[in-house]
Amino acid sequence: MKLFLLFLLVFLSVESFSATCTPITRTNAGANSVLTSSKYNTDLNTAYTAINAADGGCIADGSVELGALNTTDFYTLFNGVKQGCEVTRSNSNTLSVGRCLLTVNGGLVNTAAATTQTWGCSGCSSELASTNYYLYAATTSASSTLNLLILTGAPNANGLDGSGNKVLAKFHNNSSSDILEAVQNWTEWGFPKIDNSGGSAAWVESCLITNGGTAAIDAGSGLCGNWLTSVNRSGAGVIDVVFKNEFFALEAECVCTVAQSGSFLCSISSPTATGLTVVTTTSSTGATSDKSVILTCVGKRY
Repeated sequence: MKLFLLFLLVFLSVESFSATCTPITRTNAGANSVLTSSKYNTDLNTAYTAINAADGGCIADGSVELGALNTTDFYTLFNGVKQGCEVTRSNSNTLSVGRCLLTVNGGLVNTAAATTQTWGCSGCSSELASTNYYLYAATTSASSTLNLLILTGAPNANGLDGSGNKVLAKFHNNSSSDILEAVQNWTEWGFPKIDNSGGSAAWVESCLITNGGTAAIDAGSGLCGNWLTSVNRSGAGVIDVVFKNEFFALEAECVCTVAQSGSFLCSISSPTATGLTVVTTTSSTGATSDKSVILTCVGKRY
């Protein structure tokens, strides 16, 4: 009994941080054999040496319920860490994840450089226009390798999907199958909320577009160039307007007025997140006619 207590005290008083476990063995004494002091000392010294060098690697899984700790006490550490991992749009078909530190599926990922992902990746959803997508860190990610998935399925409230993949961002593929620049990164509580109800938080832009046979952004309109990429007269009385790449987070609400005197009306057709078509018409016959217009749009920005 005293020998057992001695073993226990030695074991509890020693801390070791070695990385591996080296098991010990002994040869059983035969029946009715004499237990010599030499064999006794050898076995005892071997046990002492092993106990002094023991670390967590020598502790059986069942004795400390390591598996249970992994799925309960340590679950947040093994699946919840996300430090950095900023997702941005590289081009109309590619997303980029900056240097990333996170845990997923019980593994630690720490990348040294940006990781990019485009359509056609293994396990990804197929590309569709006018569709919301989610960028995930796949469960196969480990060490310095970040494997990415583009999926249509939304994550659960904890940021994981049903397979344990960890969501990094949400983005939209527009009607031209181009990734919008306004990528929403996942935070501790979800994706940023966008209020598109109007009011003081709305972003308002206005621009004079001249059209005397050739459409142009009026140089005196000042800030037009901050939100418009181009204008083009595509037909009599028709001006195609293209916004800067996702200046507005969501589809903007726009109105137009004819800038010249006379009984002309202005209407807007085919509004999208990237552009719209402005049409000027006469009020009497409906025939189109080239006229300058003032375009005003209201929308939300990230």
